[in-house]
Amino acid sequence: MSNNQRYFLASVLIGAGILHFVVLSERLAASIPTGILFILLGVMQIVLAGGLLFSKQNFWFYAAGYSSAFLLILFVANQLAAGHVQGLAAEHLGIATVARKILEITAAVFFRVYRDRIATSRIY
Repeated sequence: MSNNQRYFLASVLIGAGILHFVVLSERLAASIPTGILFILLGVMQIVLAGGLLFSKQNFWFYAAGYSSAFLLILFVANQLAAGHVQGLAAEHLGIATVARKILEITAAVFFRVYRDRIATSRIY
């Protein structure tokens, strides 16, 4: 994986992480556990971006790709289950949420496109 590709994926993760913090006050007001989850997710995405920028180990690439896919699955499951499961509320689809999901989709698709190429190299 080239440096430009690593920089691209890291910038997507940083953007998604920052957007978790942008909506943090709204999430904390709705639910303390949800707010804590958003803090952890934002930190996780920024840490993964740092790993991509400062390490050339494949671990960071795989962790970024799989975590982005997992967050998309979690989001869809939450949106579908909200109203059917006590205590779950659908996430408001404001600009920050839509932008964050676009970035996470971008990261997941990027991972899928480059995964097979990266798998053949020990260090990219």
